[in-house]
Amino acid sequence: MKIIVSLLLAVLFLVFLNLENVRTGYEINKLEKKKAELANYNRVLNIEISRLRSLERIENVARKELNLTTPDKFETLILAQKEETPKGFFNKALSFILSIF
Repeated sequence: MKIIVSLLLAVLFLVFLNLENVRTGYEINKLEKKKAELANYNRVLNIEISRLRSLERIENVARKELNLTTPDKFETLILAQKEETPKGFFNKALSFILSIF
């Protein structure tokens, strides 16, 4: 009797393992399909980002929606870039201190 019960339990355990294996296979297949869908959606979004970042599109929006125009040479002001690095500051401070003495 113990042998029959043991065999029955072993068979039930094997059936359970087989069912779990099949269920896991379906889950993996479903997740792989979802991954492919998300990868495709990611490609679509990257294309949209590229389109929205294009300089031609930005210029069109600036001109048509914001009514901006290209400034002529008299409307353009070029500012010199101020370069104040710590190294430059310390050199100036050292020069000042040395000029005192």
